[in-house]
Amino acid sequence: MFSTISKNIRYPIENFISHDRLALSFKHFICSIDADKELSTYEEVIKSNDWRVAMNDEISTLDGNHNWTITTLPSDKIAIGCK
Repeated sequence: MFSTISKNIRYPIENFISHDRLALSFKHFICSIDADKELSTYEEVIKSNDWRVAMNDEISTLDGNHNWTITTLPSDKIAIGCK
């Protein structure tokens, strides 16, 4: 049976491993690191206070190092997008 997360994966790892024989303390550890989900969209990230703080810190650092200058886009140019 395929899980919802790995329905497109031919051989999902959860079909081949088990935590049944782990000591309880190791099960707790595995659950604690497995609980973190990597956010994949801006909508998810912006809801996370940790990510907002990290983004603001990064922008402040770039600004403080004078890595960029914000300017007006010339009328004969087109802004590039991103995924």
